[in-house]
Amino acid sequence: AGAVRLWNDGRNLLPFVLAEDVAEGLVLCARHPDAAGQSFNLVGDPMLSARDWLEAVARRTGGRVRVASGSPALFWAADAGK
Repeated sequence: AGAVRLWNDGRNLLPFVLAEDVAEGLVLCARHPDAAGQSFNLVGDPMLSARDWLEAVARRTGGRVRVASGSPALFWAADAGK
């Protein structure tokens, strides 16, 4: 608990999805019959990296999380071994 291992350095921008955007999208889809069977991408601003997000959570909650970089290849190998 209190520790996070990130893929690479955690500086890649992530496409966050806001719950309000998803709710609005579901309502709009329900109102339009042509939406059935279609796929929609509901990505909203702001675009943050994993490190930025963890820093924002720490500021908001006053908690501290140990953050370390990790190798995607090693993560993959460990999961494949499981």
